[in-house]
Amino acid sequence: MVKKVFISLLILSFVPISENFARTVHRHVKHRYSVPYIDTADYSKHVWGIDLSHHQGTINWDKVDQSDKPKFIFFKVTEGNNITDSKYAEHVENARKLNIPCGAYHFFGYQSDGKSQALHFIKNAKLHKGDLHPVLDVEFTKRTKHAKMNITKEIKAFCAEIYKAFKVNPIIYCNERFYEKYLKVACKDYNFWVCDYRKQPKMNWVFWQHTDKGKVNGINGTVDRNRLNPTKKIDSYVLK
Repeated sequence: MVKKVFISLLILSFVPISENFARTVHRHVKHRYSVPYIDTADYSKHVWGIDLSHHQGTINWDKVDQSDKPKFIFFKVTEGNNITDSKYAEHVENARKLNIPCGAYHFFGYQSDGKSQALHFIKNAKLHKGDLHPVLDVEFTKRTKHAKMNITKEIKAFCAEIYKAFKVNPIIYCNERFYEKYLKVACKDYNFWVCDYRKQPKMNWVFWQHTDKGKVNGINGTVDRNRLNPTKKIDSYVLK
């Protein structure tokens, strides 16, 4: 009997402590992870665009050509020094027919040097006057940690070849953590396309990829949505 009373008192004394603890944890979590509200529905206030690759499959470009069509599109063209996106040529041809400004991006690999990757991109992108500046997509992958290269050096080597070919530095796509680790000093004067699905980036950005849950007429599934910085003009990032 004494044991039962003791257990009951123990349980009753723990309840308010648990509730207080839960409220404390809730406040901490809310403060730690809460982010500014991102209006992903009202795109009329923004110059917005998307990025596509073969993963989107077959696209109905007649449906894409609606009043609310993207204002720009970046297409994946290459990866590493030997991979080419199977849908790139088809995608670019159709988007150009709709007079949508087009760009091409290269996904950087960590098993080949920057120069050879750049030459692979230049050969296959076939960018010309009126297209958007080329883009270098650099991300953390399972190979980044074990890369047998000076990552920053090879990124700069890639960029040097792009400048030779197009007379502009590539726009660099990355997240802020990658920027801080590899690019903050070496590429501080470049234009950046920043990926952050939680909040608006603190660093300077030209394009912001703010969600991968976008919907566009004529494209199955969801797509990445991107915004042009409201202080910028898309014409500033077109090849002359």
